[in-house]
This record gives sequence, structure tokens and C-alpha cells, in this order.
Amino acid sequence: MSIQGSDADYSWELRHDDRVVEYGALSWSDEHPWTGKAATSPYEMGSELFDLACACAIEDCHDTTIDARMEGRPDPRPVGTVSVVLRDRSGAELVHMTARLEHVPVTAEDVQDAIERLRASEEEDRRAAEARRLRAEEPEETDRWFTEIIAPPVIPRPDPPEPPPAEQQRITDLEAEADDLRESVVDPDHCRRKLFEAEQRLAEAQRRERRLARDADESALDAATAHVERCAQRVGFWHDRVGEATETYLRAAALDAEATRLRRRD
Repeated sequence: MSIQGSDADYSWELRHDDRVVEYGALSWSDEHPWTGKAATSPYEMGSELFDLACACAIEDCHDTTIDARMEGRPDPRPVGTVSVVLRDRSGAELVHMTARLEHVPVTAEDVQDAIERLRASEEEDRRAAEARRLRAEEPEETDRWFTEIIAPPVIPRPDPPEPPPAEQQRITDLEAEADDLRESVVDPDHCRRKLFEAEQRLAEAQRRERRLARDADESALDAATAHVERCAQRVGFWHDRVGEATETYLRAAALDAEATRLRRRD
């Protein structure tokens, strides 16, 4: 695929089996959305993206299998191969890497661990929501005094009339744009759950690394250190996705708020 006529220097493509799952076009100085780094060379960029893509595919297949078993559904078909392709402006291939994935079987213990992590995440969300509710329901002393003593009684406003057709079209366009924005990213709650799981895996990997360091098992320690680095990459990946999704949902909320304001305007 040629990208001539654009400002991009190269295009990248990520495939699962024969299906393209992500692609894009960037300048060499642009930070890649997966690695967060600019490309110093096609091979280095392709290699780093390839390593991360393989690790993500294996982890995602593992997680979707666990989710399916928790919900009583059949196991999903795992990704068989992962490919990364980088092309220059003319469409000629710069890098093409493919790997056949080997998936670790999901055990009953894995499912139980996931259930416990999910419960911990839900409990954390519940406590945060309760704290926000209590803060919202607890007015400042001056606010309470003003509300109870000075403020006049609130007179309900009548329902606003239906906006004229042109205004209604503007409202419809704003709401449609908000929906499109939300559909363009993964749900923030899902991203936060994946970030929580990635942080748990990183903490577990770091504990194993420290344990092997005490045992002076150098060969096993090297593998554990590499695993910690991969887990840290996953934390960074989902941290960025949480930020992107949250920002996009906030933009959508602003559009919804503007549509609501127009609808309520007299």
C-alpha cells in the first residue's frame, strides 16, 4: 500500500493470522502509538513493535479464554500467527516479521485468580465511587448556611419548548459525533481493568525476580528480568490506552453537554 502524497515516511501493519487488526502511517520522527518511541531505524522499530505485538496477542488470548470460561462460553479461537509489516512511501516492504504463537493452556487456577483480581478491582471502584458520593453530598458549612437560610425556595422551571428544526439538527449532529468518538476507542472501564491486571502481573513478576536474585540462579534470573520488562511494557501500554480513552470520553461528554444545553435553552 503506497502512502505517496501524504506527509508520512512509512506505514505499519499488524496482522493476526490473515486479518489486519491495526495499521497506520507515520513520519520517522513521530512516536509510535504502541511503543511510544520514534523510529531510529526500520528494523529496530519493527523488532520492538513485533515483540510487543506477540506478547499482547498471547496475553489477550489468555485473558479472553479466561473471560469466556468465567461467563460459561466456549473457548475462543486463539490467534495462530502474528505479523508486522513496515513499508516505505512507495509501498515497498522494509520489514516483514511473522511468528507462530504458542499458547500456555489456561488452568482452573488461572480462572480463579482472575475472579479474585476482578473482585479486587470492583471493590476498589466501589470504594472510589462511594468516596466521590460522600464528597458530593457533604456541602461546605457556608453552602449549607446559604442554602438553608438565605436562598429562596426553588421554583421548578417549565419544560422548554421543542427547539426549531435547525437547532434540532445541531443537537442530532452533536450527539452523533459524541457516539462516534466513544466508538473510536476501547471503553475506559475495560482499559482500567486491563491496567489493573497488568500492574498485578508486574508486581508478581518483580517478586519472582527478587526471589531468584536471592537464590543466585543467574539463568532463571535473566529470564525473570526479561519477563519483568515485558510486564512493565504492558503496564505502560494500558496506561496510555486509559489516558487516550478517558480523554476521548471526556470530549464526547462535552459534546453531549452542549447538546443538552441547546435542548434546554428557552
